[in-house]
Amino acid sequence: MEYKNKYYWTFQIETSRFGGVMRPSCDYVTDENREAWQRFVENKIREVMKPETMELLEFKECLKDVQDDKQANGSVSLDVRPGTLRMYDSTAEDVRPKQKASERILQSFC
Repeated sequence: MEYKNKYYWTFQIETSRFGGVMRPSCDYVTDENREAWQRFVENKIREVMKPETMELLEFKECLKDVQDDKQANGSVSLDVRPGTLRMYDSTAEDVRPKQKASERILQSFC
């Protein structure tokens, strides 16, 4: 029997006393509006997480970026912990994040 992977998404705004040490911070998110931001961004994600999105030029650019990175670097992985989307080349000595179209889209929320 052949098994097929299923993928799920999550989004979570997290608090930090260290001011975005691990991730970029959104200074305008407060205790009073955090839940509203959470719901707003989740609704925006639901709007784009559909098959039709794959036909958009923005999505095709992101897909091409991933394919180009895989071809150039051999192996590329995504860090998709809540609140992040970063690409790393697992074969390179220098694993600094590479900003791609997908990350630019997510940064527009922060």
